[in-house]
Amino acid sequence: MNIPWWYWVVGGFALMLVELLGPTFFILWFGIAACLVGAVKAFVHLTLAQEFGLWSALSAVLVALWFWLFPAPQRPR
Repeated sequence: MNIPWWYWVVGGFALMLVELLGPTFFILWFGIAACLVGAVKAFVHLTLAQEFGLWSALSAVLVALWFWLFPAPQRPR
């Protein structure tokens, strides 16, 4: 099965639009990762497993960066 690159971009934008329904920025990073996979897929042939692996890795890195760069504020006890 071969997913065209633009499916990843459309799916990424759909995930980013879903983010507007919630108060957090958590789903945003999955959408950005999907758009990045679409950009890579436009120039490099990837298998389906490689595409999902790249999406998973990019999602994990982006979420980790988000929590590392912007830690939650500490609440007073």
